[in-house]
Amino acid sequence: MRKHFSRINCNTFKIRIVNIFVISMFFMVGCSGTTPLVLKPTDMKVNFLNYKSLEINTSVAEGGVVVSETAQNRIKEFIKVEINNGCCKNRFENILFGPTPAQPEIIQLNIKFRKYDEGNRFLRSVLIGLGAMEIHADVEIRDAMSGKTIGKGEAGKTYAVGGLAGAATGIEYLEKEFAKEVSKALGKMMGI
Repeated sequence: MRKHFSRINCNTFKIRIVNIFVISMFFMVGCSGTTPLVLKPTDMKVNFLNYKSLEINTSVAEGGVVVSETAQNRIKEFIKVEINNGCCKNRFENILFGPTPAQPEIIQLNIKFRKYDEGNRFLRSVLIGLGAMEIHADVEIRDAMSGKTIGKGEAGKTYAVGGLAGAATGIEYLEKEFAKEVSKALGKMMGI
């Protein structure tokens, strides 16, 4: 009789440990970091109302940073959606993906990726901070006709959340957050 109870208690204990582990995986969270993008104006003074179109360009910094063309196009599309639905709704007649021929009514949004790391979902699920995703870039606003810089800054996003939330979250989430940051800074610089 005594063995029976100890076996039940042992099995109950194991089930409780497993339940605690599973529940803790749901709630295990870490940090998401952001370098807020502040576009600092240069000496070039412009009237933003003169610009009817926005051209979004992406490139990769030298030094081994790899950002696939698919990822760059996805980020450009996310930025376009954020601009059209968020900060600059109905502000631009056209949002183009460059490069396009220089025209006087186009303002360029140039993004040069310095770091792009998709991280590792499994490592994020194991421990907070492992397998983190990161996107860091130099952002520049230019007059398309003259090529002169109107404003520039640095943007960065890091996602290092752990547990199931970390495992379930892919790079597209971070790309969308990056796009929100860029569009918000553009709107702020334009006074919108």
